[in-house]
Amino acid sequence: MRRILVQIVFVIAILGGGAWLVSGVIYFFTNQAEWTGQIVEMTWERNLYLQIYKAVRIGNYYDQVPDLAYDVTKDGERQRGTKTEIYWAENGCSETIEEADGSRSTRRFDCEMEREVPVMVKWVQYTLNVWENKQTISASDVITSNEQKIDPQYNYEGISQINRCGDLQRSQIPEMQRHDPLLGCERIAPHTSEVYNLTYLSDDGDIRITCAVHYTQFMNVRVGRPATGKFYTWNHHAPCELVQLGLSADAEN
Repeated sequence: MRRILVQIVFVIAILGGGAWLVSGVIYFFTNQAEWTGQIVEMTWERNLYLQIYKAVRIGNYYDQVPDLAYDVTKDGERQRGTKTEIYWAENGCSETIEEADGSRSTRRFDCEMEREVPVMVKWVQYTLNVWENKQTISASDVITSNEQKIDPQYNYEGISQINRCGDLQRSQIPEMQRHDPLLGCERIAPHTSEVYNLTYLSDDGDIRITCAVHYTQFMNVRVGRPATGKFYTWNHHAPCELVQLGLSADAEN
């Protein structure tokens, strides 16, 4: 929107428009009005990742092979960027010569020139033991009533059956990688993905926006919680950062 505004103001200024017209355009695109409403929907989604420790085949430059890689084999060359090369170009340069009679001629001659050439580096294939995602375990819910329980938990059905391999740790000994006892073991990845959204609806029904919020805020509100905010009058866009929550019914009592 800002880019459109700048372009319109620039055109008006070029055409000699008055200051009042520029001010009017700025007002049109920046004027805001307030809306009042409430939270009408709450949604959440969480993802866990089941991983398996396995040997994978990887290609890379020879000087970027990890210390714990094994079964390294050559695989030709691959380009890694470019470099500037100076070369001798036959008739590559020219100059203009002014003759005594005022005419001009061009003389070509050999000279040094620059060009970009690919940098070729040895490429290898190797095996590396890594934790790789095997399965995504998802849980989600849509809450449209303040009577619904908010309980963002995972569905752990079947997770107890994974091959955790006790307290085995990844071997840091290069010679042990091919026979690492951790190979084939499974775990729940240490990272997860979580999304929590609140949907607001204005009292007149004209404004409906969905905003991402932090888990803490999500757990401290309910459907029906009053809310206010502002919107741009020219397109009814309501920024999430301008939303403010009112007191809950429990707080008022």
